[in-house]
Amino acid sequence: MIGSMATEYLTDAENFQQFLTLQVATTGRNKSPEELLDLWRRRQREQEETLKSIREGIADIEAGRVYPIAEVADEIRKKHGWSSSE
Repeated sequence: MIGSMATEYLTDAENFQQFLTLQVATTGRNKSPEELLDLWRRRQREQEETLKSIREGIADIEAGRVYPIAEVADEIRKKHGWSSSE
């Protein structure tokens, strides 16, 4: 089957295990278990915030709350007093 790819999602435990493995193999080897857990939680929150922003952007696109790039570029140029590159 051309173009088909199986998508496998890891469980939270598997993701955490991969995170720990990478950390111990690199800079995390000098961190305490508590520090590693705090880092994991911080990265999970950041990832959740990123995914939320992406979902909001997709909802904006689907609702038509977007502007053509040329219009946005013109606004930015005017705001900063930049001239057009034309």
